[in-house]
Amino acid sequence: MSADNMIKTKLLLCLLSAAILCSCAHKKPEPTTIVRLAVLNGVRDYEVPVEGMVTNKGWMLSNRHSYLSPNTGVQLAEVLTSEFDRIPGVEAWPREDFQIYMAQKERLLQRNYPGLTPVQRKDVLDRQDPIDYGKSLGVDYVMRPEIAYASTVANRPFGWWYSTLEARVEMWDVEAGEMVWSYDFDDTDNFDSQIALMEEMARQASRDARKKSAFRIY
Repeated sequence: MSADNMIKTKLLLCLLSAAILCSCAHKKPEPTTIVRLAVLNGVRDYEVPVEGMVTNKGWMLSNRHSYLSPNTGVQLAEVLTSEFDRIPGVEAWPREDFQIYMAQKERLLQRNYPGLTPVQRKDVLDRQDPIDYGKSLGVDYVMRPEIAYASTVANRPFGWWYSTLEARVEMWDVEAGEMVWSYDFDDTDNFDSQIALMEEMARQASRDARKKSAFRIY
């Protein structure tokens, strides 16, 4: 190898080493703290028929069906739990365990207040202070979705359909006893499901929470 080639080789190795060192220096360290998050069932702010389907009678070609899922609150909570559990340093409370916990609370409520209907019991549980839930579960943060409206509308003559989701998610710091972060979402997509919109909301909310350092992760 000639002297010029040796110099070029050494220079290239130096440049590669410098690039690797710079890359390592700017790499964000993994969090050393694990915070626990519980996502409550979503609160729905609109009425849903028992069968979940509403027929909107329009003029001939405008005739359409609207589907309002009675499980929207639970579905959104499950999607948010799955997405936020991917954030380094965040450990989301398993939804299966949370549903067992809520069933136990409903049985206790039914025993102490037998006059309440199932709908009334659900409303009481949905509206309970998130901080109380956080203390009971022993978590650091509590998140609760609030759904202003969610539907899938299908035009009967043409088979064209679209979904709409308008929702907000709020998060409380249990130790501080206050809301520390919130995110609003409002979107309508053609040929998309309500679940697809929930997944998009969860991704955007997760990015926003990380960008704004909503969690105390060190």
